[in-house]
Amino acid sequence: MSLFSSGSIRVGHASRGHACRRIARGRTDAQPLHHTTQEMRSTVQPTTQEKSTVQQMEPWLVHKLPVKGTSKPSQKSVVNQLVPANNIYQYMDNNERQMFHRTLSRIRELVKLAGWWVHNDAIARLLQEAKDLVYSAEDFLDCLNDLVYSDEGFLDHLNYFAEEFFNFSNRPMEIQQKINHLIEQTKHLRLHDKRQRFIDESLDTKVDLFADEQTIVGRERDLRKLIQLLGLQGSSSVHDHEQVSCTTTVPDLNRGRPENVSVLPIAGSGGVGKTTLAQHIFKNEKRVQDHFDQLIWMCVSDGFDHERCLTDGFIHPSKKFFLVLDDVQEDVCKEEYNGWKSFLAPFKSARSGSTILVTTRSLKIAEHLGTMKHIVLDGLPEESLWELFRMHVFGSDNSNCSQELEGIGRSIVRRLNGSSIDAKILGKLLSLKFDAIYWKKILESELWYLPRQEMIGSNPALLMSYQYMPSHLRQCFSFCSLYPKGYNFEAEILVNCWVAVALVAPDGDMLAADIGHLYFQQLVGRSFLHRVTSSKYAMHGLLYDMAQQILSNKCFVLKGRDDISRIPHKVRHVSILGHSGLSSNDLERLSLYGTLRFHGVPKGITMLVNLRKVRLKGDLMNQLGCVPWIGQLVFLQEMPYYAVDDTPGRRFEELKNMNHLRGALEISGLHNVTCKEQAAEGDLDKKIYLNTLTILWHDSISPDKHNSSQEMEVLEGLLPSPSINHLEVRFYMGSGFHPSWLLHGEEHEPTSSKLESLSINSCPNISSLFIIEIGGSSSRGRSTVFRSLTKLCITWCRKLRSLDNLLRPELLPEIKVIRISNCEELASLPTDQLSEFTRLEDLEMSHCWSLSWERGLTLPRSLKSLKLGTCGEITDSAISCGLCELPSLATLDLQFCSGVESIGAEVWSGMSSLWSLKIFCCQELSSIGGAGSIAKVEKVDIRHCPKLRELERPFQRG
Repeated sequence: MSLFSSGSIRVGHASRGHACRRIARGRTDAQPLHHTTQEMRSTVQPTTQEKSTVQQMEPWLVHKLPVKGTSKPSQKSVVNQLVPANNIYQYMDNNERQMFHRTLSRIRELVKLAGWWVHNDAIARLLQEAKDLVYSAEDFLDCLNDLVYSDEGFLDHLNYFAEEFFNFSNRPMEIQQKINHLIEQTKHLRLHDKRQRFIDESLDTKVDLFADEQTIVGRERDLRKLIQLLGLQGSSSVHDHEQVSCTTTVPDLNRGRPENVSVLPIAGSGGVGKTTLAQHIFKNEKRVQDHFDQLIWMCVSDGFDHERCLTDGFIHPSKKFFLVLDDVQEDVCKEEYNGWKSFLAPFKSARSGSTILVTTRSLKIAEHLGTMKHIVLDGLPEESLWELFRMHVFGSDNSNCSQELEGIGRSIVRRLNGSSIDAKILGKLLSLKFDAIYWKKILESELWYLPRQEMIGSNPALLMSYQYMPSHLRQCFSFCSLYPKGYNFEAEILVNCWVAVALVAPDGDMLAADIGHLYFQQLVGRSFLHRVTSSKYAMHGLLYDMAQQILSNKCFVLKGRDDISRIPHKVRHVSILGHSGLSSNDLERLSLYGTLRFHGVPKGITMLVNLRKVRLKGDLMNQLGCVPWIGQLVFLQEMPYYAVDDTPGRRFEELKNMNHLRGALEISGLHNVTCKEQAAEGDLDKKIYLNTLTILWHDSISPDKHNSSQEMEVLEGLLPSPSINHLEVRFYMGSGFHPSWLLHGEEHEPTSSKLESLSINSCPNISSLFIIEIGGSSSRGRSTVFRSLTKLCITWCRKLRSLDNLLRPELLPEIKVIRISNCEELASLPTDQLSEFTRLEDLEMSHCWSLSWERGLTLPRSLKSLKLGTCGEITDSAISCGLCELPSLATLDLQFCSGVESIGAEVWSGMSSLWSLKIFCCQELSSIGGAGSIAKVEKVDIRHCPKLRELERPFQRG
């Protein structure tokens, strides 16, 4: 089914030795998790042979190993002893290192070459061996790198590593010998002598992702028949009134079927165009859209499960629905169609005339499910297939279609057996190169002559198109087989997954994600992915089947707990379509694989200690931050939310070693942190990849209880990284807000140095904001500058009385947005100095009832938006002076300005860019200089100003 909430999870380097896996699995207050399976228990103690191996090792390594019964050395010192000077090759001389890398490069090249011959059993077996060796070599390097560069918290059980490190000492030689042996085996195959014909688009190639791929060619008669069977025989762009017989075929199954719902099946072989025809009816046929009240599409390629096809949500007695069940499989026949009968049961309450359109490859399914005569789609006639093929090769431009190319192209089309998907994909492939020699190689390929039952995917055209892809596109395409069949991809999410599992790497100045998007476009351009909606894409079922078969030894889709025992030994990536039945032991076994995909957040996720990337839908991502012991996932890169609690595994210290977190992080429940020392245990200063930090103490502005002095102490101890660009503080109950890390820093530069936005929201007890030295010659005072701050928001700080020490141009040289609202006791602002903020564009001051305007108001010419409302007794003179000469002002909003009586016409003349004006509830306003003074303002809304008689009330325009 494609209707599910899923998450994709990136687990770090796959299937490596037990040492690296076991190191990270311990808790400080519980038994190490590596004791949970028999496999792990069996490797805790070194064998006699392993001890013997220790004695044969190089002396520099042996004498530095920790000995049982002695005091445990520090974690970092052990790493430095085992791998001196952060050099993972310390026990290999320079020649050995170079040889190892050369050998690894050779086997990688061999993998690329052998990828062409996946249809050759002998080469395919060698290819799998070559891939396994590449993985072993990379895992070896990754494992050691993790140990050198990981945080100390990751090495809680380093003593176990010490016992098994010796197993790695001979790994480079062992791997190298196996690679050399494999290369010798392949020499007689002469792979290097066979001309490879990969076609690789330039990274500059642009692909139209919105090109119409669902063109109907040669299906006009089938379309007319479908329209008539749906009871929509009205006027059509195709004039043919052929009568179609609609008969019920299987009375036994129809017993008990809702009489108000019709089932119309479309049957045909894979790739013949069933889904394309159904999509055309569903999306483009106006008569269908007008006739039915609800249109629903369900893809059931990955299996029919009536419990997951939730129908109650769209069944309504007053609404006639049109439901498409796309790609129904043979499993619908199980248990004498009981699942299908259960699926239909709720439809008894549907409005009469509702219809279910079923597409299937099975004639048996079509005969049994239909309440009317099914439609059988045969292959396209040769001429129609040529027209479809020609469209995808040449598009609307036939200038490249020479007589020679047309002849070869027609010969290729004759080999396609009427398959529209084959014509489309081969057409896209041949469109990359208008060369007769290249086209003849396609025509004469040996794949056309292989028995179908011996061929991967049983389709020579699709396999050939896969062969002709460069290796990086093959890998990205094959990765998609980890998702359920019929899954709808979003480009951003899929590309992030490619990057996470190292299928895409940066190239020069281009980021990996940008290159990944280009790869995505190229797969769409080759029709290996097709657009379903404006933002989602899918893979054709035949392509999915081929990808799964090609990667049967690398990727596995796990549909239930019983499938765990069926995972092939060398699989590296596992997709889990249902995790509810998995135990802790199951999860630990699954943690060996390179990539896992889950629905939701599995209970034992903290066992996946190499986890790097998580992608979950909706609120599931926030649930991740509520999982106990989440701090064990020290490589995790994405966790937008963490909820601090006072229970074990949920305390603030869980964040200590999660120093790979990046992007945005919101931390709630800080009232559970009781002192400065506890706050420091989160090591926020080491979260250098975070750019956005939100910190919350309570759930509301009026918590049941709080400790003001404790919260001030905790704030001081948080010490976020200076890399933070955006900081927000909410529901903080301290009486002051002046942490030293924000303004001055200690060992680090102050957090204010790179801060671009600062928001202090719903902190009702703050009476003083920052302690900044003003004037004088203090070097410390001159250094406390928010030199990068462009946005400042201060809201619901009821006891705050003054901002004179902060709103100064020398402290906020780049400020563009200032918003101050609901600060009830705020009395003092430097309103007479605002004109000195020469970059200020957006200013809001609202619901600050105590604000004094004795200083007047001056505003900068750069201002584009101004909102003043319920801010003390602002006077006519302050308004007139402030609004004078604002040529950039576009929007003006004045509300509850009870002291304003008149705004002269000369004021409006200085606002030449004004296009939106709002004036609400200004009770004393009697004049705005006449209606003509605002005649050029496009959008005007003036209401609840009882003394203003120059305009009709209310006055609205635009």
